[in-house]
Amino acid sequence: MTEIKTNLKEVQNEITKPIYDENEYRALVLKNNLRVLLVRDENTDISGASMSVFVGSQQDPEELNGLAHFLEHMLFLGSARHPNPNDFDDYMKLNGGSSNAFTDHLSTSYFFEIKNESFEHALDLFSAFFICPLFDTKYVDREVNAVNSEHNKNLLSDLWIRYHLISSIARKGHPLRKFGTGSLETLKYEPEKKGIDLIAELKNFHNKYYSSNNMFLTLVSNCDLDELESYAVRYFSEIVDKNVGRIDYFSEFQKERPYLSIMESPEDGALESIVYVIPNKDEKKVCFNFQVPDLRKFRKGLPEMYFTNILGHEGPGSLTSALRRNGWCLALSSGLNEMYSANLFEITITLTEKGAREVLSVIEYTLNFVNLVIKNEIDMEVVSDLEKLSQLVFDYRNRPSLDETISNNAFALANLPPLKELLTFGNRVEKMDVDAVKYLKQYFDPKNMFILLSIPENKALIENERLKDKLIYDRHYNINYLKLEFGPEIKEIISNISLSNASKFGLKIPTKNNYIPENFDLMNTYGGSMQAFPTVLEIPGNSFSDRVVAYYKPDTNFRTPHGFSQFFFFSSNKVTCELLVLDTLASLTLSKIVAEEAYNATIANLDYKISGGYNLRNSMNCLSITVSGFNDKMQALLKFLIKSLVELKNDGKKQLYKSFFEDSLEESRLSVRNSLFNPDILAHLTSYNFREFYSAYTPSKEEILSILSTTTYVRLCDHISTFLSQCLIRSITVGNLNKEQARELVETVTIKELLSSEELNSKMEKTIIRNCIDLKKAIESDPEVKTNRIILSKSVMNPMDKNGSVIYSIDMGEYNLRNYVLLELLSKYLDSNCYLELRTNQQLGYIVHACSYNLKPAIGIYVCVQSSDFSNSHVINRIHNLLDDLLVVKLSEKLDEDQFNILVDSEIKIYSNKPKNIKEEVAQYLTTITNGESDFDWKDKSIKILESLTYQEFCSFIADLISRPRTIIQSVSALDASKKCEDVANDFVPNGFTVIKDFKHFRNTSELLNITI
Repeated sequence: MTEIKTNLKEVQNEITKPIYDENEYRALVLKNNLRVLLVRDENTDISGASMSVFVGSQQDPEELNGLAHFLEHMLFLGSARHPNPNDFDDYMKLNGGSSNAFTDHLSTSYFFEIKNESFEHALDLFSAFFICPLFDTKYVDREVNAVNSEHNKNLLSDLWIRYHLISSIARKGHPLRKFGTGSLETLKYEPEKKGIDLIAELKNFHNKYYSSNNMFLTLVSNCDLDELESYAVRYFSEIVDKNVGRIDYFSEFQKERPYLSIMESPEDGALESIVYVIPNKDEKKVCFNFQVPDLRKFRKGLPEMYFTNILGHEGPGSLTSALRRNGWCLALSSGLNEMYSANLFEITITLTEKGAREVLSVIEYTLNFVNLVIKNEIDMEVVSDLEKLSQLVFDYRNRPSLDETISNNAFALANLPPLKELLTFGNRVEKMDVDAVKYLKQYFDPKNMFILLSIPENKALIENERLKDKLIYDRHYNINYLKLEFGPEIKEIISNISLSNASKFGLKIPTKNNYIPENFDLMNTYGGSMQAFPTVLEIPGNSFSDRVVAYYKPDTNFRTPHGFSQFFFFSSNKVTCELLVLDTLASLTLSKIVAEEAYNATIANLDYKISGGYNLRNSMNCLSITVSGFNDKMQALLKFLIKSLVELKNDGKKQLYKSFFEDSLEESRLSVRNSLFNPDILAHLTSYNFREFYSAYTPSKEEILSILSTTTYVRLCDHISTFLSQCLIRSITVGNLNKEQARELVETVTIKELLSSEELNSKMEKTIIRNCIDLKKAIESDPEVKTNRIILSKSVMNPMDKNGSVIYSIDMGEYNLRNYVLLELLSKYLDSNCYLELRTNQQLGYIVHACSYNLKPAIGIYVCVQSSDFSNSHVINRIHNLLDDLLVVKLSEKLDEDQFNILVDSEIKIYSNKPKNIKEEVAQYLTTITNGESDFDWKDKSIKILESLTYQEFCSFIADLISRPRTIIQSVSALDASKKCEDVANDFVPNGFTVIKDFKHFRNTSELLNITI
């Protein structure tokens, strides 16, 4: 212990933490100036660690953009202490662990989690990467390709393009102008032309910035703090302190600001300009960007919170409310985009079609509201509310998950607050710094702002011959854009900004928040006899009790004044595609109706969620309403939501809420079109197609668009009325509520005004059916399918999208718990091996994973790969061959009995790991409830299945699985034939597979597996 203490410069045991946080904390500064946070969670079965290095893409050399990101990829490929590049990944996969890393503007973070008993050796492997990394040249090309695949994944992402443009219009020479992701161009072809040695520059970069005084470590485990401290000293004290200095970004900003005025510098300036770009998606956004200095010196007083709250508010009198009232806005967000050297305060507005046409009016309203906030005295009632809420949210916060603990603390450590304030830093404000709020007001000036307008209508402007000489080409994303000085219309708007205009537009500072909780008393449910699982809640005297099954469980674990209550309204009608679309529209319309009033609840840490139809995890003829957060005002919020649903149900004639429906209709059309024609991640669309194929009534994207085009508001209101009069209700309430309070929540929902209809109640069915196809019988009954293997294809709708995506699945048949537990176990074995072979070694693409699926009642396992470089035929062949190796040829080699036992033990630890908060606990119960079951102890049963499982039984299970039906569902790019394809022809179909040409006919004529609720 004496040796350990001599390696410490500072120890802090008194760290401010939330009131009911039972974790133990200790902060350290090691002798090498490495700052460390230790967290003891005695109830966790999973340990974790993160290392954040305060260096990112802004430090990339001018001629090697993407170097920091490339270093992130290279770091984990072996160390002098453990030279095998696969040692760390192999240890992770064998012990149920996972790891990841990311690079942003000014930091790079590495993290992992693993079962407790494997934690110390994982730290030995992990720490060596920061002490003696190998940077073996033989992996350079492979990892450059991996970086390039990651960039290709983002090429058509409007969000990535906007972030990139915001950086690229900073003044020349500013570090913000770097292209952070990197590509083959920036990391291979250009350096080779210039004679730059990439690996030598990588080592120079590492030697310059990867210093212990520039690193920040977090360790989380169940062992005591002294043991965690010994790990920190033993494994991380050898990291060299190179005394890397810190840049004072606040002073740098004052000396030379990142963004210049376009009036002063027409070529290099950005302020007082508008940037026009054509989005890839059919989306319409306008972003207002005000440059502000580094705010870390004010962090304790959180002055930016004042502006975030008021400018992003959605309540009466807010900018959002006014824009929605005029039919211009679907959504609005505001906040600080922290890049340190160039912080931007952003207001981002998602526009309607009308809003895009009348964008000058949107700009006028926005700038007048900003002026109102700046010119008015600071509203001390708002300040008081924010201080109170900040304190309450911190004091009574839910226990964070392991990855949240790691990432949140990495941010705090990197900003060098006093060790005692590591948990409160950036999370709590005792007293808002009003002087700092006044100071920041000066930066909300139109002269200190640029606007980014991303709407399809920009196409005409960008293709205008008269502006050809002003066109700017971005080679990284292969796009053209314009950056033009504010035109006369915007200049006139700015010159006419006034408080009287704001008043005329109905704009006001938000009023007092009535949803701030006042009662934080805890029920006496801790210790002694505890209720382990939810039980049915009796609701005597309720006239709808025959239609309701309500479950309830008091909080016996977390000791916080929080609750969670979710209500599922299930229709007893046969599910159709139209009904699923109507359920979805009902949920979206109701969400918009309540948004203005309920916004105060959300900022008071009382959340709500309304969802339904095809937006639910398994498409269901269902509406779901959830309230969660501080339990004190839960019933008040639920009453308001139900009152609004009653009003919507009865609004067919008055049509008071028709505008909310029209906005929902437009939002739905845009969302579905974009997911079909321009998905951010194609694999997500392929996954939806997979679900569409299996689930008998999941509509295709094309069907949804067709139904949306003919749906009227009157039809929606009629549907809601019919639906609610015939629905069955399942609910669950968990948290700091007694039985009577839980019963009151149920009675708030089960009211005559909502559920009763004399005409329709008599027709009500008492069962709800959900279906999916019985793949085995479907294949057997199709005369054209000669084996039990089929392949189905859909075309990628965007002709410019190089990406293709494949899901290769094996169907296990109807659900039972034992089979599903074994599939989950198998997925861990497959996922790590598929990632290593298909992503790391073969470089097929950035997105590679294997997982089990549970479509209830069908279960199985699948491998998913998205590739921009290789054809689908190549990808299918490689998946097919790898599965043959992993499940048949090399099973005993890749997974011997000892490895199997370790894998099982790791899986048991995952099932045994206790939830960290009420939401995580409820998540364990929801699937059970929506399937009409009461099997809440499924995790305990799963552990027993694993504990009794033998290696021979598992091998027999795999032998049975490989004889089961297989399905390949692929999304094929129009450019597929131009992509690399080795070993097979471009129209390759694996041996034994039959091509199904009519996707929909095959599904709709199949026999079904049914589930009754």
